[in-house]
Amino acid sequence: MTISIHASAFDVNSWYQKITLTFINESGNAVDMNHAAISFTASGHIDPWGNSGGTLKGNLPLTLNESSYGTLETNNIIINNSDALLLQPGERGTLSFSLAATQVPVKMSAITLTLASSSSEDAESETPSDQETPAIPAADEQPAEPDVPEKDNDLQEHGLTLNVSELNTASWYQRVTFTLTNLYAQAVDLNQLQLNFTASAHPDPYSPFQGTMLGNQAVTLARAAGDTAELQ
Repeated sequence: MTISIHASAFDVNSWYQKITLTFINESGNAVDMNHAAISFTASGHIDPWGNSGGTLKGNLPLTLNESSYGTLETNNIIINNSDALLLQPGERGTLSFSLAATQVPVKMSAITLTLASSSSEDAESETPSDQETPAIPAADEQPAEPDVPEKDNDLQEHGLTLNVSELNTASWYQRVTFTLTNLYAQAVDLNQLQLNFTASAHPDPYSPFQGTMLGNQAVTLARAAGDTAELQ
């Protein structure tokens, strides 16, 4: 069974972009793409909240899994359809998704396809691999959580104001700016300040954070069920 995979050209300097995979059935028989698994390694991951589509997307949600090894991530996609999803001989099918980079320039390995009807049926894309898939490193111990000072409710409610930049409610990806104004007559220490909000989205941990209050260390991001985001 021969299925060739071609990835659309992508911008190696883009932190967020659409990727389209084209599958061509070069065999003489129809191929069922339902529950087919697509795997690749890249310096990025598939955004589960991004746009996905194509003739091979299926009528059920895609199953997405990822494993991180530093800035490289192994991505796995499983196509789900309520019945057979046939790719006829000589026919082309597409699958598109949004890729969020962990670093630029973006690197992407060859793409493999495993059909549900075969445990070892693989097809490789023509996407060049800049480096071999890395061995899985030993898991690092998680750093201890920093002590968070007790919240001063009077300071939060009466001393500081927080404004949020205008949002584009139709955008899947955008920059948001928080402006914090000190209404007190004295300086306020914002080290380890927590900002909490609930939204139908989450901060992209791989996008560049900017601002005068960014601090000289990386921000701490925490996300709970229901997409409650916490920035420390």
